[in-house]
Amino acid sequence: MLCSISFMLLKLCNINSPPKEAVLILFLVSSKYFFLNFSNLGILFIKTRLLLSFLVNFLYLNILLPFMSVCDLCGKETNLFKAKIEGVELTVCRACGKFGQVFKPASTIKPALKKIIKIEEPEFMESVVSNFAKLIRNAREKQGLTIEEFSKKLNERESFVQKLEQGKLEPSIDTARKLENLLKIKLVEEIVEKMNVFKGKKSGPLTIGDLIKFK
Repeated sequence: MLCSISFMLLKLCNINSPPKEAVLILFLVSSKYFFLNFSNLGILFIKTRLLLSFLVNFLYLNILLPFMSVCDLCGKETNLFKAKIEGVELTVCRACGKFGQVFKPASTIKPALKKIIKIEEPEFMESVVSNFAKLIRNAREKQGLTIEEFSKKLNERESFVQKLEQGKLEPSIDTARKLENLLKIKLVEEIVEKMNVFKGKKSGPLTIGDLIKFK
């Protein structure tokens, strides 16, 4: 190609039988010009390729990537799951989910059906017997104590003892225990109440959603 260009230049100059030196000089000049332009084209091609690569990466990172589902750890585009890794909740692929605890996607989670079971558990409560007035009066008289003497031992007023013996005032549990010790009688009884506990038929501890109903 370079030789043809050289001969064409010589014909344009009306040189039919050029010397070999002239042909060689023209060949060298033509080759230098050709390679210089080829080099410029190469640089332009490289610059164009770099510019296109930059534009593609920019469009991918800033426009396409935000709308694509990718793994937060490896960046892989696949089916993703919610997983807790090192205490942080992430959106990861199945492979990266092995590094933590994987949860199902929110759209596929279905509430677990629980069968309610009624379980009766006893509960004990203390109460003062209904005939406390008669028991207190009979025990005091049996010990030969007057109301005045007994009120002093009990460290209470006489009117308080009188109301107890008349059934007008029911003693508290603490006072009833004190009367039991002084008079050697039984005034406090335990009442069993049924407590219905509704538990879900499932493994694991009870949750807040389990119901407790007292009777």
